[in-house]
Amino acid sequence: RSLESVLDSMDVLVYVADLDSYEVLFLNKYGRDTWGDITGRRCWETIQEGQTGPCEFCTNDKLVSPSGASTGIYRWEFQNTGNGRWYDCRDQVIHWDDGRMVRMEIATDITDRKTMEKALLDSQENYRTLFESINDAVLVHDLGKGGVPGNFIEANSIACSRLGYAREELLALTPRDITLPEEYERVSGERLSLAFQGDVLTETIHVTKAGIKIPVESNIRRLRYLGKEAALSISRDITARKEAERQIKSLLSEKELLLTEVHHRIKNNMVTVMSLLSLQADTLKDPSAVSALQDSRNRVQSMMVLYDKLYRSNDFRAISAKEYITPLVNEIMDNFPNRSLVTIKTQIDDHILDAKVLSPVGIIINEVITNAMKYAFTGRDKGRILVSFSVKDNHATLIVEDNGIGIPELVNIETTTGFGMQLVTMLVEQLDGTIHVERRDGTRFIVEFEVL
Repeated sequence: RSLESVLDSMDVLVYVADLDSYEVLFLNKYGRDTWGDITGRRCWETIQEGQTGPCEFCTNDKLVSPSGASTGIYRWEFQNTGNGRWYDCRDQVIHWDDGRMVRMEIATDITDRKTMEKALLDSQENYRTLFESINDAVLVHDLGKGGVPGNFIEANSIACSRLGYAREELLALTPRDITLPEEYERVSGERLSLAFQGDVLTETIHVTKAGIKIPVESNIRRLRYLGKEAALSISRDITARKEAERQIKSLLSEKELLLTEVHHRIKNNMVTVMSLLSLQADTLKDPSAVSALQDSRNRVQSMMVLYDKLYRSNDFRAISAKEYITPLVNEIMDNFPNRSLVTIKTQIDDHILDAKVLSPVGIIINEVITNAMKYAFTGRDKGRILVSFSVKDNHATLIVEDNGIGIPELVNIETTTGFGMQLVTMLVEQLDGTIHVERRDGTRFIVEFEVL
């Protein structure tokens, strides 16, 4: 609730949408006042107009790298197709309550600024009225050779009052005089680019006459003013936004810490369950009962490996299939006394997948390997198991094969009464996939399904 209060107090649009479905998950008061309560609906159907599908200018593909990591903040300006207003947009991915990565956009209405810029470039007739009406600090300064800034030659009343100078005092200064020294050096290169690009959008820190530091967002544009080269800067006080961003970052850090702790505790609970199953098995004499408990322990182990990887990952929703499956196969094999007699080989694509997909995949691998280690090499002094997993064009293929004695032709895995194979069939259906068994030089299980 404290985070919602912070967001609702901001005079900018803040909304969060799902990267895949485009469903609006959160909209602050500023957005609700503009578009109504559109939570639960798709952003391209409500915030924009005339769209028959996801917007061609959607930034989702710019926010996540091919490896699934955040690319940071993507900043752009856009004129809304619904209300026609201009917005300065700052998009980035964040982790939502359920751990998935979602897009958060903070959009500042810059229509007034755009209107003023156009008016200044098109005509000087209404310059003073517009110059004074905008609620941002507006300054014009000389522009020397190579883009070196000179003295201010114009300032609106907001600039004077915010910086604490009389207009005459301000016109005797340069941008260096009102900027924090280290910040001025940092943005000096950006200012020099005015000579080549014509405009610069940057954040810096202004210093008032009284020494007060004010974080600002400045749009600096090159133009001709009174017949000579000059630069127009429109600077907005972003103190409130910076504080809100700080609070949001702090709250997100707390949420990520909480998610990490949840995964850690789930993993610990699974370790406890595994230990209890092992202890119970040690007290039993019936081989079939001991085997059933050990099989259950191994199933819990496959889930525990997944949670362990999620706990150590920066992303609580998805991890690399290779980082999960490879150690899982080794831990499954270590549960069997005939481990040294069987050679295990893995060929796993380094593909990022949702944990909801990897969980059933891990249990399927556990069941098939367990079945092979129990029955495939009966009467043999050595054997081989191969586990491969690949993804091509969103089509995933899992293969687990052995060179053992093979499953009898009479055994149909879709109708068998064995719990392990019933579980495999159920999990394949959960993945909306298919399973095929080849009986040649051993047994080969092939599971195929689609991934996003």
